[in-house]
Amino acid sequence: IGGGSLRIYKREVQEKVLQVIGITPQQ
Repeated sequence: IGGGSLRIYKREVQEKVLQVIGITPQQ
């Protein structure tokens, strides 16, 4: 119980991180 929720949360965080990386050029 809660594993699915954690997975969704992780996915949301990853999406936000990707967005931040895209906005901030790191190369």
